[in-house]
Amino acid sequence: MSQHYRKGGNDTDQQEALALYARLAAAEQERWLDQAALKKARSITRGLSGAEKEKYLKSQSFINLQYQVRRRDRIYQALKRGELPSSRHQEEYERLKGLIISETDHGHDVSLPFLRSLIQCRVPAEKAHAALRSIQNRAVPKYFGENRARLIALASEKAKQYLLEGDLSGLVPQGQKTEWIVPHVLKTAFENGISTGVINRSFLPGSLYGVMIKGLRDACPQIASCGRIVLPSGEKISTYLKNETYKERNIILREVRRCFPEKELNALLQENESLRQLQKQADAAFAREKKIRAALLDAVPEHYRDLYPPARAMHRRFILHLGPTNSGKTYEGVQRLRGAVNGIYLGPLRLLAAEQFETLNLDNVPCSLVTGEEQIRVPGSRVQSSTVEMADLKAHYDVAVIDECQLVADRDRGGAWTAA
Repeated sequence: MSQHYRKGGNDTDQQEALALYARLAAAEQERWLDQAALKKARSITRGLSGAEKEKYLKSQSFINLQYQVRRRDRIYQALKRGELPSSRHQEEYERLKGLIISETDHGHDVSLPFLRSLIQCRVPAEKAHAALRSIQNRAVPKYFGENRARLIALASEKAKQYLLEGDLSGLVPQGQKTEWIVPHVLKTAFENGISTGVINRSFLPGSLYGVMIKGLRDACPQIASCGRIVLPSGEKISTYLKNETYKERNIILREVRRCFPEKELNALLQENESLRQLQKQADAAFAREKKIRAALLDAVPEHYRDLYPPARAMHRRFILHLGPTNSGKTYEGVQRLRGAVNGIYLGPLRLLAAEQFETLNLDNVPCSLVTGEEQIRVPGSRVQSSTVEMADLKAHYDVAVIDECQLVADRDRGGAWTAA
């Protein structure tokens, strides 16, 4: 190891080191025991409100519980007496003894997690303390503060270039039908301004976070090289750097979003080639639809009645049977079917068609059933019972019963009643 510390020390030094190690280990054990006490008290605190729970944790009852948990713990009691109760403690003390003496000689506050990380990482103590001093002197926030404007400008330029030249076709889902591409993208992908995802994609194959963490490591190599060293707070230096970088990244992202108001976004998206191609495809698709719609409208006569010239040339008689529910309207109509040479019943529902099919056949009037779900062809049938959409409009009927004729006004199915 390249540690610069005294490996031995006189008996007094070693006794003081042992006493200090025991106190620090006891403090760690005490924190663990306090968590154990909290678990024991969970049956009591589970039903309490926040204020009631806080009051209980400050009460003499909970303090007594903590005392009992600590008193019964053999390891804690031994450490409090300055003894090392287990081989684990004895071995760790032997590993850390020299570091404890050295830290004390140099006037440093001794932290067991810090010393353990020194041993594990094989980082010289002087280098680790230099990293700690840099962190205490806020070297990381100072670096980001000095470079914030540069990073905002870099992210803004990257985002602008991506909006102008990147492939943004993925912002319009495949199969999405929209006539105006850019307004659609603005409303969906940029409703709240430029997103974090878009800014991140502008840095691909890297990321804004990657650029920031690399710059931080280049500016503070002493801190970056001690990433596995544990701070007095208990977190690793690498975790501290990560959290600080994410915090600063969020500030930068917020400032970048302000650089792209809706008017600016619209201008950039209008110039994007991938969206232009999507707009050309949309224009072609809507042009085809308009052409088909125009052809259909041209094919439809000016007057709707002219769609059925053979029917209108026939001599027909219409009976409109009106009345309240259960007044016999359908019954009277079906009665006329009994003597039909070729008749048809048309209703809105398969169940109604099936009902008339059964009624007529039970009354010895051969009747076939034809619906969208099933067909039952009865040999020798003179009449047919169907849903209105299944009517054969080329056939000739001497009697046709069209049930629920008010549905001619229905937006979706009214055309079937009109045709019948």
